[in-house]
Amino acid sequence: MGRPILGVEQVLVAGDAFATSLYLYAPRENPRWQDWRFSKSRGDGTVPVWSAANNFAGLSGTLPSFSEHATIFDDDGVRNLLLRELVSNVPPPVASSEALW
Repeated sequence: MGRPILGVEQVLVAGDAFATSLYLYAPRENPRWQDWRFSKSRGDGTVPVWSAANNFAGLSGTLPSFSEHATIFDDDGVRNLLLRELVSNVPPPVASSEALW
């Protein structure tokens, strides 16, 4: 995540519903790939939630995603959130008092 741009509001989305690889351990005495072990934690399948929290200066104010990292925009909740953010300055349509029945 880059530095915030003055006057541009950020929408922070973080996911923690998927096991996310954190570390790879290869024993020094037997570094064959068959003996490698991965440590996993919560995240979006790519970014651990603790890393997202560090980048966002905490998770306070973030919105949840329930999709994996590469498919975050397939999450209906994220799409609806972005739609609301993008059209939040658009006034609602004018309702006519002359309803056509």
